[in-house]
Amino acid sequence: MLGKYEKQARKKVPVKRAWPLPSSKRWLFYKDNDSITQFIPCVKFYRFLARRYHENKERREKMEGLIRAALHQYNTYISETELFEKWLAYKKNDDMRDALAIDQMKITAIQSWLKLLNADEAFVIQKHLIDELEWPRVEFAFKEQWKGMFTRSGRTLVKYQATALKKIVYFCESHRDLMLSLFGDLEPLPPEDDND
Repeated sequence: MLGKYEKQARKKVPVKRAWPLPSSKRWLFYKDNDSITQFIPCVKFYRFLARRYHENKERREKMEGLIRAALHQYNTYISETELFEKWLAYKKNDDMRDALAIDQMKITAIQSWLKLLNADEAFVIQKHLIDELEWPRVEFAFKEQWKGMFTRSGRTLVKYQATALKKIVYFCESHRDLMLSLFGDLEPLPPEDDND
């Protein structure tokens, strides 16, 4: 016969967590001699979370590289669109019409990305990633835009760019299939150093 304290020691005791666990993982620990066997589901759950976090991080980094590549090609898309429109004004060509439609969709997608951003973030993305200016020139252009009334350091502008890219990545992840069908032919660019 078990004593009072031995019965209490064998009861399930929930572990307090900062976030809710799935119902199957709520009772992870037991106060008995086999505590190591009860610890295993908790370790598996944390490994699952870590693996999922790293998979999502790799996906976001790849999408960010694809966005950088698309932004670098923005002026090319605009030039191709103008050329195709002029050519189609003189001759009919179905392949060129399809290429024109795809380029127009790419331009519209990039413009929708810029509409997600506030004025400062859109300015930094426009100057640094689309116009490919170096950071000191972006700082100078930022000062000129506000006529010297508002100035920002280079580090602040880098933070604006990082925040803007996160917003765009979040948007693109929610429309992943569409973005990959439009920009899947591009090679993702690696992340740049902040000192460029």
